[in-house]
Amino acid sequence: MSGVIVDGGQVRSAHQSRHHPGTLLPAGRRPLPRLEIARAQAASPMAERGGGRYDTIDHDGKISLRHSGRMLHLGIGRTHARVEIICLIHNNEAIISTRETGEIITEFTLNPAHGYLRKNG
Repeated sequence: MSGVIVDGGQVRSAHQSRHHPGTLLPAGRRPLPRLEIARAQAASPMAERGGGRYDTIDHDGKISLRHSGRMLHLGIGRTHARVEIICLIHNNEAIISTRETGEIITEFTLNPAHGYLRKNG
């Protein structure tokens, strides 16, 4: 069998990197099908409230998120660069608050027709 390596009882092809994450799963494990992942996400408490995510504002004062099949870039402001945030999303509204104190930094009305969105108000 050329091109096959046996590593700790697991058979893999020679081109699979030993250190690349996700190339091999431990014995008895299998990857979750996308349907199972989608069902688990839909059943989460965050999904019942509309959705949200934890993130860190980049050094330019922006975060990126996917909404309605489009990638959106929200301009929060450089004064908040590197701040850890919670982004709560419900329908076309997004609220950005700090993870540490819960203080609301800003709110956005999400519009998939525009790639870059400025703060409301």
